[in-house]
Amino acid sequence: MLLPQACFPQVPRTAAFTLLLLSVAVSLFGVSHLLLGMMGLHYEVPGGSIVEKIHLASWLAVLALGVAVLRSGHPLLWFNHVVRWHKGLLFFAFTNAVLLWHLVMNQKMPFSGLVDTFFLPMRLVLLLEGVSERQRDMLERAIHVLMAVNALLGIYEVATGWHFTPLIIGELVQTDDWRATALMGHPLNNAAVTAHYLLAIALGGARAVSRPVRVTLFILNLAALNAFGGRVAFVLVMLLLSGIAAWRFLGVLRGGRF
Repeated sequence: MLLPQACFPQVPRTAAFTLLLLSVAVSLFGVSHLLLGMMGLHYEVPGGSIVEKIHLASWLAVLALGVAVLRSGHPLLWFNHVVRWHKGLLFFAFTNAVLLWHLVMNQKMPFSGLVDTFFLPMRLVLLLEGVSERQRDMLERAIHVLMAVNALLGIYEVATGWHFTPLIIGELVQTDDWRATALMGHPLNNAAVTAHYLLAIALGGARAVSRPVRVTLFILNLAALNAFGGRVAFVLVMLLLSGIAAWRFLGVLRGGRF
C-alpha cells in the first residue's frame, strides 16, 4: 500500500541542488585528500572515526539525495522510478554491496575507499537526473571556474616551486617532486581529471560558456597538464585529440560545417 504524499515534508528544491553543487564542485574538485590531511582529518592514515574516513563529497551527496527524495513527495514512487529506469545502476549497486560485504567480513579491510570510489558516483547519477537545464549550466560553470583555478595554481606551483598542499605518500612528505599538487592533491589525480576535461571540451562540452571562453579554458588546461607531470595522461590525450581533429577534418572534406 502506498503512503499518502502528505506523510512526507516538502523540501525546497534549491536545498538539494545546493548540496549537489557543494558535493561535485567543492568537494570533488576543491578538497583533496592531501588537504583533508592538512586539516588534521585521518582520511588516509591510521586512526580516526568512520566519519573522517569517508570524503566530504560522499556525505554531502547522501544529504542531497535524502533531500531530493523528500522533495519528490513520495519516496516509494521515487524508488519505483529508480527500479524501472536504472536497472544497470541497481546491478552495479548490488555488485558493490557484495564487494563491500567481502571486504568487511572476509578481508577485514577498510571499506571507506569503496564508498567514495563507487557509491558516490551512483548517488550523483540519480541527483543529476533531477536538475533543471539552468541548474546544469550553473554546475558546469562552477566546474569551469574550479578547473581554471586548478590549472593556474598548478602552473604557478611549477614556476615558483611552492606547493598548495605538500605531496605526501604514505606518511612521508616528498620534498624533491616538482609536480604540482594544486586543488586536487596528487599530481596524477590532477593529470587524469584535466585530461578528461580536455576531451570533454573537444567532444562538444562546455556549452554553458561562449566559444572564446571555451578555447581559453582548453589552452589553459592543456598547459597545466604539463605542470602535473602525467606522462601517460598527456600521451593518451594527445593521441585522442589528434584522432578527434582528424575525424573532424575528414568531415570538412565531406562538406561538413567548418
